[in-house]
Amino acid sequence: MAKTKHAVLGIGDDCAVINYTKDKYLLLTIDMLIEGVHFNLKKAGAGKVGRKALAVSLSDIAAMGGIPKYCLISLGMPADMPVKIMDDFYAGFLKLAKEYGVELIGGDTNRAESFICDVCAVGEVEKRCLIKRSGAKVGDNIYVTGRLGGSIKSKQYDFTPKVKEARILIRNFKINAMIDISDG
Repeated sequence: MAKTKHAVLGIGDDCAVINYTKDKYLLLTIDMLIEGVHFNLKKAGAGKVGRKALAVSLSDIAAMGGIPKYCLISLGMPADMPVKIMDDFYAGFLKLAKEYGVELIGGDTNRAESFICDVCAVGEVEKRCLIKRSGAKVGDNIYVTGRLGGSIKSKQYDFTPKVKEARILIRNFKINAMIDISDG
């Protein structure tokens, strides 16, 4: 964990943590996806890529015990990219945002050699509910919510961010640590 001047938690976990209100922290996370590295646009389809672009950030917030609230997105795209691809991308992105009650509040676009999307998500968590990776202890049991191996089966575009499951776990069990494995 990197030391910061004002943040409660900086680099080294799924989200940065900032003091927010008397009883809540603000959670900040950012994930970049690059065509040809993290996704195959032609194979997956733009809608699924848009969904995944937001889902990986929502999973980070879930891993900290939080509730996602807002997001920003920056896109880099080739000059000749058809508008239909962008429409489909945003349809997948916004459908997932609506499902989780997340508001898209801004972003940026630029020309790029290949398609790149970078999503910043903002959430909140009650101070008593914050879960950090560093809480893991020798002898802890390890559990996974969902199935492993989805990316090898090309299911990495359809996974469900486990926000509800994380909230149930932290309210009903003593959880020492959580980590998001959705993006590797």
